[in-house]
Amino acid sequence: MAALLVGLGGAAVAFVADSEPVSAGDGVEATERCEITVEQPTVNVVMLLDASASLRATDPGNARRDGLEAAVNNLAALALANPAVKISVAVDVFASGYQREHGWSGAGEAQQELVGRFGEITRVGRVSAGNATDYGRAMSGVAERLRSAGAPASDCNLLLWFTDGVHDPRPPFGVVTEDEWDQLRAACRSEDMRYLSARGLYTVVVLLSAGEPADSAPLRHLFGETAEGCEHELDGEIRADVDVGVLRNELDELINEVVYEVSAEAETDDDLPNEQDGVPDEGEYSECAAGDGTEGSPCEIPFSLDEGHESFRVFVDMTFLSRELSNPEAVNFNLAAPSGERSAAVVAPVAADAAETGQYQPVLPFWFLSRRPYDSRWEVIGHQAAEQLARPGDWEWAGEWKLLFWGDNDVAAADARKVAAAVRTVSVESASAEAMSLTDRQTLIGFVENYPSADYSAVVLNLEPRDSTGEPLYATRRYLACEPPAACSPAPVSGAERRFEVPRLFDQLVWWDSEQAGGTGLELQNAIAERGPVSLAAVLTQQFRYGGSNGYGSGDARGEPLRWVNDVGGIALDGLPDYLGGERQWQELVDWVESGEPPALPFGVDLSSPPLEVAGDTVTFAVTVRPGYLPGVITIDGASARSGAETVPVEGYDREWSCQVAGTRGRAGAGAADCAAIGIDLGVSKDSDVVVELDFSIGPDSGLEDFVFPDAMTVPSPQERAALWEEIQRAAQPRSESVDSEPFRVDIATLGDKFSKFWPILVVLVVLAALTRLFVAWRLRPWHRLDSPEFVTKRLDLGQAGGQPRGDDSIEVDSCMDLTGRAVEGTLGYVTVKSAWLPLLTGRGPSLQATSTRGGCIGPEGYRDGRGGRIGLIGHHLHEGWVVEVVGDQHCLVVWDLGDEPERSTRIAEVEDAAREKLLEMRTTAQARGLEAASAADDSVGSVGDRGPTPERGTASRSSDPFEDSSAPFDDTQPPPNPFDGPDDPFGGSRDPFG
Repeated sequence: MAALLVGLGGAAVAFVADSEPVSAGDGVEATERCEITVEQPTVNVVMLLDASASLRATDPGNARRDGLEAAVNNLAALALANPAVKISVAVDVFASGYQREHGWSGAGEAQQELVGRFGEITRVGRVSAGNATDYGRAMSGVAERLRSAGAPASDCNLLLWFTDGVHDPRPPFGVVTEDEWDQLRAACRSEDMRYLSARGLYTVVVLLSAGEPADSAPLRHLFGETAEGCEHELDGEIRADVDVGVLRNELDELINEVVYEVSAEAETDDDLPNEQDGVPDEGEYSECAAGDGTEGSPCEIPFSLDEGHESFRVFVDMTFLSRELSNPEAVNFNLAAPSGERSAAVVAPVAADAAETGQYQPVLPFWFLSRRPYDSRWEVIGHQAAEQLARPGDWEWAGEWKLLFWGDNDVAAADARKVAAAVRTVSVESASAEAMSLTDRQTLIGFVENYPSADYSAVVLNLEPRDSTGEPLYATRRYLACEPPAACSPAPVSGAERRFEVPRLFDQLVWWDSEQAGGTGLELQNAIAERGPVSLAAVLTQQFRYGGSNGYGSGDARGEPLRWVNDVGGIALDGLPDYLGGERQWQELVDWVESGEPPALPFGVDLSSPPLEVAGDTVTFAVTVRPGYLPGVITIDGASARSGAETVPVEGYDREWSCQVAGTRGRAGAGAADCAAIGIDLGVSKDSDVVVELDFSIGPDSGLEDFVFPDAMTVPSPQERAALWEEIQRAAQPRSESVDSEPFRVDIATLGDKFSKFWPILVVLVVLAALTRLFVAWRLRPWHRLDSPEFVTKRLDLGQAGGQPRGDDSIEVDSCMDLTGRAVEGTLGYVTVKSAWLPLLTGRGPSLQATSTRGGCIGPEGYRDGRGGRIGLIGHHLHEGWVVEVVGDQHCLVVWDLGDEPERSTRIAEVEDAAREKLLEMRTTAQARGLEAASAADDSVGSVGDRGPTPERGTASRSSDPFEDSSAPFDDTQPPPNPFDGPDDPFGGSRDPFG
């Protein structure tokens, strides 16, 4: 594998694109799917070129030819420099079909055999491949290629694919149809795609376009970059917006990067712990933050370190540059500490005895390591454990570090800037167990994040009790031990989550501090009493060889391994003092039971004197009670009132009232407890001097046992605990207690007193309500806006009971009425309509009054002579209105709110029949009653309604009172009031308009 790395030094230098490439693997690198095994290092490369006719527009200069030649030459150079690695090459083209052009063969043979064929292979519209673009055929062809090579999944299988991104296998070309999309989906489910996925095929697509890019959606579908996804999607990346002028350099980068990244995965003896993951992602390239590359102004690449970083690596790799450096040896490379001190970073190989290629050398005075495995790649490595190697006072870690690059002349300065642009860094976070926690059962639970890898020769996690100053409680026996030992040994940490657990931590701490375990039995108590809270620190010990520590020897003389001891977390043991006080609490309980003092449960219930408040026969008392040794609950059993010699039970009190009173155990100077006030309705009907008696029940709290025996308490034995609990339960038996209040006066107000006090207020409220009703009625008086309703007038012949009228049947259609805003009057032909709002005061809806300027008028509900003129009522809205005007012996029908054809003619005919029937009926009625004078048309008064005629006439329902609900009085869904129905008749008299 080292040979493969060395070979990269002779490969062409590649260009870093300005824009980040689209990754189909969503961050999955080639190294995660494509590995070269040490036993059989093989790389199979298929170069597939689109030969469809669309390339005439998207690649008019045939940049594919130069790209193919550059890729073949690069692979040949890699194979020549790395004879231990087998690099096989195949070259194919596709369009509507698939055609093999060359291979399989070694990369060197391919370079010789393809000389002079690059133009032929990349010619657009090759006959055997066709002119369309079929990605399904392309994937099937690649799968067959790999099958023919017998490529196992352990090989590194690469596909370099040139296309313009259009899947368009059938005419009309230019638009991907739904049928063509179905073909792509079928390809994703195919056995060929499953085979490619199983072989870990890493695909790099170069999109070619001149001007506007082609539709690449089908191509991206194969990479799973659409919402629908692809069942066996490709892994790799799509290089979009490639400038054909630098395509050769892009291809150099693609080939070099994939092969180099894969080879960098192989472990070597030089790998340090947690640093075997190879070079970082391409997205971590740096840029020159400051300077111009000269000695006076070096190019600066900053990176920050702190205690959260266990180690770091800096890579300076010139294989990712767009052009070869003129003279790499002329580029100077220094490392600057946060303090500003500088040191040459790359010194290897320099020593005469440095026989090993790429031997790490120290970077003094920082005690980092550096090496140059080959001319184009430099590395700087640092670890916090290097503090053990530095001289006291010289060690630095946290802060902003800088890499400095400069050249001695203009050309070298330009090269220094290029080198700075190819700097990449990667750091490893320190292990952490900050999320340690204690359960309510004193079980310690912790997780170690960023747990060290298996590269360390020893990893041990210990727990160290410390005082408030951070010093260990025992200098000679620092780490916690348990009984049995397996109860709290957190190393080795169990499970993939690196979880550790110590059950009953406080018990284990007490045992560890005891003389039995080698302690004094006093350190925990003394530390808490003298220095404050005790904490528990998680201490991680790691052992490894840091590039030949203790002298950086070569060969087998590498010195002793470094041992790094690091605090990774901690937790404060705030509950430990209470736990240690458990034995004292036990003894206090025993003493209290034996003494019998003070009382077990609350006692001394008192009522406020005088009462907090007396309002009529309702009185409110505040309740206070002195706490006992144990917590208790007070409830109310009953109440009675005594006036003179008479005692009467009281029913008006809160039967759910209760009060919880805390116990005095463990609390110094506990005073009386205040309970919630209790209100009592005495039921007294006359002035009296009253004494109230309340009956209470006092019982133990439901959590009494937890209060007496907290989890932290230690007891000599379960038997002793059970015996003591029985004694406490006997002492805490429930009991009753009655309490009398002090006498107080109850004054009952009489009805006359109340009336004399409140009648002026009632008068004012009635007046205000009346004024409010009047104001609201006046404000509601306008009609809703009617935007110019249509109406028609026509003669009405009474000689025909139905159908079309005889005589003049001309119809005049016009639009003239608009009651809007505050307007209260409108005109329909010769009929004047006015709104009447005063009915709102009586709870009715507003009505319309109609008068005729030419004579009388009649509506669907008859007519009546009104005072002061001939007036008719037509209802409380304007929908479906109609009026019959009588002028001389002619009857004219006026109909409004007509609607659209074909409804209009039917509507007019129906109203006309109803009007004729109504007129004839009224004429007959008038003659029967001797009202011949009512037949004079110019003296007639009719009421017109705003609802159209219906087959069955009935009494219209009254409108709802607008003051009694929130509905609008103009709600057109409500029927109008009947103007001749009872008290709603504004003219008085009987309901019959002619009675």
